[in-house]
Amino acid sequence: MDGGTVIVIPAWNEQGWVQNTIRKVNEALKKFDKTARIIVVDDGSDDDTGKQALAEGAEVLRMPKRVGKANAVYAGLKKARDSGAASTVILDADILQVSGAFLSEMISKTAKASAEKKSLMVISPWLELREDFPTIHESGIRAFSLPGVHKILSSDYKGAVKGYGLELFFDRLFAKDETQIVEGGRDAFIGREAKYHGDARKFQRLEIDLTGDLLEKRGLPKNRH
Repeated sequence: MDGGTVIVIPAWNEQGWVQNTIRKVNEALKKFDKTARIIVVDDGSDDDTGKQALAEGAEVLRMPKRVGKANAVYAGLKKARDSGAASTVILDADILQVSGAFLSEMISKTAKASAEKKSLMVISPWLELREDFPTIHESGIRAFSLPGVHKILSSDYKGAVKGYGLELFFDRLFAKDETQIVEGGRDAFIGREAKYHGDARKFQRLEIDLTGDLLEKRGLPKNRH
């Protein structure tokens, strides 16, 4: 086992977004003297998602056809397991803001659990931009210790593939004493509604205006789901 951190980013037609996500993750980790092997799982994209990820220094695992997010995540987790990663983080490909503090904490917690040979899942809530208001998702971003990854890959993963939800699958799989929540990420991640896809001007406006602090100052609602 070589330890280290693997960040798995499942992506389908994320041209124009995936490179920003990779840059933000690397910038956030650098502030805490951490590095990570970033694996973008290209889920059969018909745009330049894979090419842009490679240009940012990420590894690209390309699926032969579109297999769905759950299967793409599964393929990335197998890569992480095979490398012996002490910490594996799953991120979406459309990230606008990343908090190095909470990402570093998630990595540290799961790496410690790996050293202790314990199964652990760490969750961080994140903020997603919807069409009319920002929404906080308690499902959030997930990090796993190496025994946790083994637990996922040895389980009946077909349940998640068949559609009752990747996050729900994880929640059912990991017991309460195998789960921790890092609250610091609440305003750190901002996604985008699909209608913004590929519109560089709207992307720039969102990146500049819709940070967690400005959401507070503008009094925009934060509905918990």
